[in-house]
Amino acid sequence: MLSSKRIIHLNLLFLVAFAAVALAAWVGWRSNPAYPQREEEALTQFSQSFGGVDFDGKEMTPADLQGHALTVVNIWATDCGPCIREMPDLAALAQEYAAQDVQFLGLCGGSLGGKMDAETLAEAQSILNECGVSYRNLFPSDTFRTEYLREYVSSVPSTFFVNADGVCIGRLSGAQDADAWRKTLDSYLEKEA
Repeated sequence: MLSSKRIIHLNLLFLVAFAAVALAAWVGWRSNPAYPQREEEALTQFSQSFGGVDFDGKEMTPADLQGHALTVVNIWATDCGPCIREMPDLAALAQEYAAQDVQFLGLCGGSLGGKMDAETLAEAQSILNECGVSYRNLFPSDTFRTEYLREYVSSVPSTFFVNADGVCIGRLSGAQDADAWRKTLDSYLEKEA
C-alpha cells in the first residue's frame, strides 16, 4: 500500500508532467508557421460566433459588440485566481473609461471544468459583487462555447478587443494590473481614433 506522502509525490509528478506536455504543445502551436493565419482566424471568428445570455437572462448577440469606441470582452472562470484578482481593477477601469465610450463585458466560462448551472451563476454573481464589478456579464451560448471558446481560447483570463464596427481587433492572454490595462486600452483607442 502506498503511503500518503508517496501518493502526494506521485500526484505532483503527474501534474508537472501534464504541465510540461501542455507547455510543449502550446509552444509547438505558437511556433507553427500557420500560427499567424490561425490568430487572424481566431479574431475574425470571435465577433461572428459571439453569443450568450447575460446574468439577467437577456440574450446577447454580435450586435451587442457594435457601436462603442472599444468593447473589452474579458473571459474568466469562477475558480481562476488571476481572473478574480484583476476584476477590481477592471471594475474601476470600466468606470474610468466609460467617458471614452469603452464598453466592458465579462464572459464567465463557468468553472475551469466548464460547469455552468444555477450554482455557478450564484458563485459568479458573488465574485462580481465582492470585486465591485457592475459591467454586464454573461454565460456563453452553447454554440459559442463549443465552436469558438474550445477551439481558440486555451487559458483564462483571455480578453478580446472589438472596434465600433463589431470587428475583433486583438486579444490578450493573462491578467494585468491597472497600469498595464491603461496602456493596453489607450493603445487600442489610439489605433481606432
